[in-house]
Amino acid sequence: MKKYAVAVILLLLGPVYSYNFMNKFLFQGSAGIAIPIGDMPDMFPEDRGLALGGENAFNLSGYFSFGLTRNLLTMLGISSASHKINKAGNQTVDPHVQKVNDKIFAIKGAVRYYFPLPDRPLMPYVQGGGGLYIVSTEVKNVGQGTKAKATHNSIGIHGGAGFYIQPRKTFGIDLNLSFDFIFTTTDYNDINTKVFTISIGPVFVF
Repeated sequence: MKKYAVAVILLLLGPVYSYNFMNKFLFQGSAGIAIPIGDMPDMFPEDRGLALGGENAFNLSGYFSFGLTRNLLTMLGISSASHKINKAGNQTVDPHVQKVNDKIFAIKGAVRYYFPLPDRPLMPYVQGGGGLYIVSTEVKNVGQGTKAKATHNSIGIHGGAGFYIQPRKTFGIDLNLSFDFIFTTTDYNDINTKVFTISIGPVFVF
């Protein structure tokens, strides 16, 4: 039974070994688009923007890696309907145009599980983790000359999936789709900040 188990493990890990993927440090940069969902686009339908990120990780085994990720999401939204603004604060607001600039800086821990394809450098994966999110929001009332700004430190969780391809021993490319769920609050009520991010970037393996 033990021999059978060892044979199965070696068979599964074999394709990963062939691409020199074990026990390596990875440094990654990424750029993409951040698309908020849930309460945020309900208030500001055009809210979306740029996503920048970086990660340093270590491959614990042929299947798993863990790392520290840093992301900056910047989103700009516009709304001119007072009833949509009311959903955020439950108060009466005169109809006027509002512009919101959201910035989310995150430091997250991540665990990634790879699905190696036999004899191919392409590896699909799933990932998950949690971390600290610094959410900064600035709202400008166009035509009234007023603005308000608030910053909240929150915790959150994230999950996602993607494709990693390593055509060379020291270089790869990562395509990632991730979902962040941030536990945020306001002066009026709790708002679940949810952001979907699509990004791509180079990976350097050492």
